[in-house]
Amino acid sequence: MPKFRVYLAASVDGYIAGAGGSVAWLDAFDGEGSDDAKSPEDTRDQDPYGYELFHENIAGGLEGSKGDVWLIGGADVIGQFLDAGRVDSIEIFVMPVLLGKGIPTFPRDRSGPDPALELSESTGFGSGSGIVRLLYTAK
Repeated sequence: MPKFRVYLAASVDGYIAGAGGSVAWLDAFDGEGSDDAKSPEDTRDQDPYGYELFHENIAGGLEGSKGDVWLIGGADVIGQFLDAGRVDSIEIFVMPVLLGKGIPTFPRDRSGPDPALELSESTGFGSGSGIVRLLYTAK
């Protein structure tokens, strides 16, 4: 059975996209040890809004996947998987910037239970980039 893994970059103040949905703020971190934060091997969708496509049938259909299922960006989709209790891990690259407004990392109006999370790993990226990778796993 595959693991459902959230993978995203966020500002220190908790946004995945700035005003108007722009992710251009991530461009400032190119070449600063942040390649992993912006381009995982399985990245397919960089839309910060995501798609409202979650349905138990979709997640059920993914159960037969040979590899893990990556939930990349898309606060709405991530929120739906969280509400359904289908997230096994959350990997966040915290970028040293304050956006002030934009699209929050996680929806503020989630209806499901809050998952119990455990910090499994934390890694700083070299030479003063200020980027920190946090890996949380569901208990």
